[in-house]
Amino acid sequence: MALTLLEATVGVSILAVGVLAITSTALATDRIELEATDHDRARAAVTAVAERVRDTAREVGVWATTTEGSWASELIERLEATSTVPVADLVPWPAASGVVTIRPITDETVTDSELGVFVGMPRDLDLDGAIDANDVSASAVLLPVLVTARWQTDGIKRELVQPVLAGRY
Repeated sequence: MALTLLEATVGVSILAVGVLAITSTALATDRIELEATDHDRARAAVTAVAERVRDTAREVGVWATTTEGSWASELIERLEATSTVPVADLVPWPAASGVVTIRPITDETVTDSELGVFVGMPRDLDLDGAIDANDVSASAVLLPVLVTARWQTDGIKRELVQPVLAGRY
């Protein structure tokens, strides 16, 4: 039984489609693995920075009980000293000095929709019984901090935000 030219052409076409599908699947899998690896690195960095924020809040709480300083202003000062953190193997957004940023929220009246993440705002941060202060950096007892990772994978901008509630201990 000899194959006709038509049968051979159809067979080669089917084989070519199969090879193309396998190649496409392999490339897509590699891309997904790269994105997942980058996301895992960003998640680990954000978690480490969030833990550092909590530890710093604890340290400042001990400091504030032994001196006349303000817990919130000292915490903000220490966080701003390291407000941008580079992460190995992650490419930051253009014009950014690092991948992970730390942003303390000192305005009681800001809302979650304005922040773009659920933190439970607006909230009484200085425990004076009113949610009306635009700046509680000197009097806050509870301070929301946004830890944000912004990186690029294959030119596509990615973002991961984790809110942290730092409290005076």
